[in-house]
Amino acid sequence: MAAMVAEFADRRDARAEDVERVVGMDSVLQRLEELAGSVRVEALSITPGVQSTHTISAGLRNNADLLARNVTIRAAMQESARNDRATSEYAKSLTDAGGEVRTAPVLPPRMLISDRATAVVPIDPVDTQAGVLVLTGRGVVTSLCTLFEQVWSTAVPLGAAQSKERQGVTPTERELLNLLGQGHTDESAAKRLGLSERTCRRMMADLMERLGARSQFEAGLLAAREGWI
Repeated sequence: MAAMVAEFADRRDARAEDVERVVGMDSVLQRLEELAGSVRVEALSITPGVQSTHTISAGLRNNADLLARNVTIRAAMQESARNDRATSEYAKSLTDAGGEVRTAPVLPPRMLISDRATAVVPIDPVDTQAGVLVLTGRGVVTSLCTLFEQVWSTAVPLGAAQSKERQGVTPTERELLNLLGQGHTDESAAKRLGLSERTCRRMMADLMERLGARSQFEAGLLAAREGWI
């Protein structure tokens, strides 16, 4: 998705009104408030990791305004955000007010979509402080809507416990095994899952014990044999 957005934004033949660059935290927050004020039907969002104080404060104001106008809000957040008090309280306040929140172990880069017509994504997914792109091109916005729906269909509603799947492993544990199998280190896997490296290692140690494995490599082989990955 990041490559697609970057290519679209850099196209010389893209119409100027299709791409808007917004740089600077104050400018970004102001632009988001303007967009929130123009939403009429639906606001979709994907938010990996935990939310900053500035983001939560702005989100509370925007959400209250949207819900007061009967706008549908659906927010996909990362599973690990449940462990952050401020972020989890923000998510709960949204659901209590009438919005919908679901969580998933791994998410695409941050995005906001208004009325399936305007999308906001980071200029650099690795450095969200670099600013955002406001996209209105029909093709790219439709693609981002499809991506959101795919994430939403497999995410778990906020408040529901992350239960083990039929194979005996939780979605987060499955993602950890997949990431390590792809060659990620404990550090990079933890970052993708929004967990601390210590938590990631503890989770892996538990998986190894349950599998009876003496190494991560052996755990991967046994997990594949069990149908966990």
